[in-house]
Amino acid sequence: MGAWGPPPAAPKPGVIPLRPLGIPELLDGAVTAIRRYPKATLVPSFIVALALGAITFLTSLVSLTMYRGIGDLDPNTATGSDLAGIFGPTVVVGLVSFLVQIIATILLTGVITAVIGKAVLGQPMTPGQAWEVVRPRAWRLLGLGLLVGLIVGLGWCFCVIPGVVLAVYLSLSAAILVLERSTVTESMGRSWRLVRGAFWRTLGAVALLVVIYFVINLAIGVPFSIPEIVMPSVDSATLEVDETQFVINQVLATIGSVIVGTITLPFMAAGLSLIYIDRRMRTEGLDITLVRQSQGR
Repeated sequence: MGAWGPPPAAPKPGVIPLRPLGIPELLDGAVTAIRRYPKATLVPSFIVALALGAITFLTSLVSLTMYRGIGDLDPNTATGSDLAGIFGPTVVVGLVSFLVQIIATILLTGVITAVIGKAVLGQPMTPGQAWEVVRPRAWRLLGLGLLVGLIVGLGWCFCVIPGVVLAVYLSLSAAILVLERSTVTESMGRSWRLVRGAFWRTLGAVALLVVIYFVINLAIGVPFSIPEIVMPSVDSATLEVDETQFVINQVLATIGSVIVGTITLPFMAAGLSLIYIDRRMRTEGLDITLVRQSQGR
């Protein structure tokens, strides 16, 4: 040890090479970020997935009331009010559950995006620190998520191709809003500009993320759904419900959904964040700026 003390520690490498990336490197970077920072990625994902699983489970219990009502219904004397009383609570609870899931997923995506923004430089971030980054922009992030979902949904309604095109061009909006602290419309416009000129490459990367997402869903989720297939809790002919079997099957399905959500939610958010960073490195020389930051210059 010299008079000036020990040499400064070398900065920890980031989760990706600081240069334009190939698609395999993008996917590897998403996995590396989750493995290197599990507390900041998997813990908040598990909490959100557990909460959403509990909401879904409670919603399924509400549907038991619907099945009981159907069983007691006399088709010869049933009125519109009777049907509304049977199906209404289940529909309302289902819609509320769906809305809560959307909100929670959007906010979690923002938190994971903030973590990835630092992980590129090898700088850890706690879930609390990530939330402090997202919290001032939470309403903007929610508005962006709902607006992009509406636009893409309309595109899908008119034709599949416009929906795909819009989804790809706007896929980087959330990462831009969180990491660049921009407004909703600025984020959407900037996403469009970054993707422009690299549509097919971005489409390929996003499509591969979606394929992996569904493969994980099938590989983990399907086994937990087998009990409902082998031992169905609802008789398809009479709609009579074995309530004990119904609860058991729903518990197993909920466990599967929690595991799937814990893995897939951070993977998708990390993948989209890294696609955004790659586009900036290719079009704006962001890799040079990041190298300088990693070297403390």
